[in-house]
Amino acid sequence: MPALIVPVLAAAAVLQVMLPYAEELSVGGVPSRQKRVAPPPQAPLVSVPTFLGKRDLFSPAGNSSAEAAAAPTDALGGAVIAGTVQRGRGLVAVVQEKTGRIRYVGPGGKVAGWRISGLTASGARLTRGTESINAAYGAIAAAPAAPAPENPEDGQ
Repeated sequence: MPALIVPVLAAAAVLQVMLPYAEELSVGGVPSRQKRVAPPPQAPLVSVPTFLGKRDLFSPAGNSSAEAAAAPTDALGGAVIAGTVQRGRGLVAVVQEKTGRIRYVGPGGKVAGWRISGLTASGARLTRGTESINAAYGAIAAAPAAPAPENPEDGQ
């Protein structure tokens, strides 16, 4: 009995390989009508505001000239403290300068005339003379606010 089934199965396998891929046999052994496949749906178009399309993807938000005029001045002259890394037993700040150069500066080191006086989980503490600022990692450090002028009439 198995000797009779083997040739039948071999013939069926050859017939299946020889038939075109898209055709299926119906019950009577005649190829069925081709199935029509719908095209994939088109993705909707998204409109992007012009100011977002022109903004550099890797620069901090708020680079437009109108915002730059209203924004406080950059204390580090374009340098950004990106974060910290462990070196030996202490932390050092990873500083990316305006030119793109990467430096590693430890506490006591200088960045654009500011001395790193401390590194925390959220940012770096910078001092210059009597001035002091906190620079968040990855953000442009704002210059310290100028002291308000004293008005002798306010004391009255």
